[in-house]
Amino acid sequence: MSTENKAQDFLDLTGQLSRLVKRENELLKTPGRADGLKDVLVQKQALSDAYEQQLHYFAEPKVTDELDPVERSRIKEAITALTAMMDENKNRLEAKIEAAKHVFEIIANVAKDIRQKQSGVYGRSGGMGDNARQPYAPAVSVGLNQEF
Repeated sequence: MSTENKAQDFLDLTGQLSRLVKRENELLKTPGRADGLKDVLVQKQALSDAYEQQLHYFAEPKVTDELDPVERSRIKEAITALTAMMDENKNRLEAKIEAAKHVFEIIANVAKDIRQKQSGVYGRSGGMGDNARQPYAPAVSVGLNQEF
């Protein structure tokens, strides 16, 4: 396959990946768990793997030297545009992860408060739950699945 054909395949793949990341970013904007996000992530992983392999090919100086300057410029623009979308994607994913951590922290704190209030032991100040010598109370288990 010629370098020009490989360049066109790379541009096509970059376009597919860009559209998919744009779709994922739209889904990540919606509150809660968005329908279809899991499918998008599976597709994104497959396209990202192919993209990374082809990117290594075009990182070789001898390959880029063979390219027409117009093709080289188109590839550079496509990579720049995809990188910007991936940066936005990273920020949106980090925000979702932080939100999930925050929700988990709130749930854990509420569970801890409930457990302390139910211990039935009065502390030195006459209040419940601040006595260091309380009877053993098993930990409250809380978990979240990996879906958004």
